[in-house]
Amino acid sequence: MGAPAGTGWQKISGRLRFIVCSQATNGAGLFSVFGANKAGAVYYLNGVSFSNGSGTGWRRLSGARVTQIAIGWFGRIVYCVTWVGSVYRRTGITSGNPAGTGWSRIPSSISMKALGISPTGEVYAVGTNRVLYYRSGITSLNLSGTSWISTGITGLDRIAAGLQL
Repeated sequence: MGAPAGTGWQKISGRLRFIVCSQATNGAGLFSVFGANKAGAVYYLNGVSFSNGSGTGWRRLSGARVTQIAIGWFGRIVYCVTWVGSVYRRTGITSGNPAGTGWSRIPSSISMKALGISPTGEVYAVGTNRVLYYRSGITSLNLSGTSWISTGITGLDRIAAGLQL
């Protein structure tokens, strides 16, 4: 199956600074779409599927103001960075509730400014010190992992993660 090329763009209501998306965990052709507005409020787009790319409407999620959201592992892992450099993970994500139920703070002595999550669940972050870190200890039973480990790579501002082919 190749990537869908589409035939154009369709405007979806709302005024968001950015969105992130991933195929959802339920395997039914649904997608998880999160976004944030300029004030950092987080939204989830309900009902997005192959047959309904516009979804059924945005729902505001409670929580801190964010500067970035990253999603991976078929929508099972969603992290965000807040305006003060804290990192949170979206909790309660299930096949029946891909928007999740809350946020859990990821402990860190490092202030972060950017995140990237691979499709297979590796979590990377760029600190305000411009050093690249990865989150160790992530398993299917512990999606928060155990600690941030420096890669030794410096001078970064942003990160994106994908599959290694």
